[in-house]
Amino acid sequence: MSALLAYGDAVDIGYGRGRLAAPAAASLARIDAVMFDAWGRRMDINEAWRSPADADENARKYQAWLAFQRGGPWAPWAPIGLPADESVHCLGYAIDTDDTDLVWLLNDHGWYQTVYRNGALVEPWHFEYFPDRDNHRYDTGAPAGETETDMPLSTDEKDWLRLMVRQELGGALVKAFDFTPDDKAWARLMVRQELGGAIATDGGGAK
Repeated sequence: MSALLAYGDAVDIGYGRGRLAAPAAASLARIDAVMFDAWGRRMDINEAWRSPADADENARKYQAWLAFQRGGPWAPWAPIGLPADESVHCLGYAIDTDDTDLVWLLNDHGWYQTVYRNGALVEPWHFEYFPDRDNHRYDTGAPAGETETDMPLSTDEKDWLRLMVRQELGGALVKAFDFTPDDKAWARLMVRQELGGAIATDGGGAK
C-alpha cells in the first residue's frame, strides 16, 4: 500500500466536507460542477480523508465487535474498519456519501463501490477513486458554480439597463417616500445619473 497521506498534503474539498488526495479532489470538483449545473448543489460527503489515529480506532472497534460475535466480551456494533495501513481513506482516495443514487455519475468519473462480503455489497456509501477509470481525468473547466469568463455588457444591454433603472427603480423610489413634486424630479434625476452612470462605467462584466 502507498504511503499514508498527511493532512497538510491533502486538498480541502470545500464546504466542510474534508480533504482528499489531489487527483481525487480534482475529480470531485468535476462531479460537483456537473451536479451544480444540473441540480444546484454539490456532492454530499460524510467522510473523505481519515487520520491514521481515527482509522486505527475504527479498526479496534470493528475487531471488538467481531470478537463479540464469536463469543468474546460484549462490544457494540461497529462498521467495517481497517487499520491505517490498509485504509484507502488514509490515502485520500475514498469517500463516504449518501448520494448512492448517483452511482452512474460517480462511475463515469472513476469512483466505484468496493466493499463487498461474500459477493454482496455491504457498504453502498463507500466509493474509491481509480484515476485510470476516470473518463474525465483530462477535462478542464471552471469550478462548480463559476463561469470561465465574465462577458462584458454590449452597448444595447447597457442602454436597456439605463432605461430599466430610470423607469423601474426611479419610480419605486418615488412611491416609497412622500416626496414633494420637486423632490420627485430630483429623485428621478439622481437615480438616472448615479445608478445608470455606474452601470455604464463599470469596468467589469455582469456580476
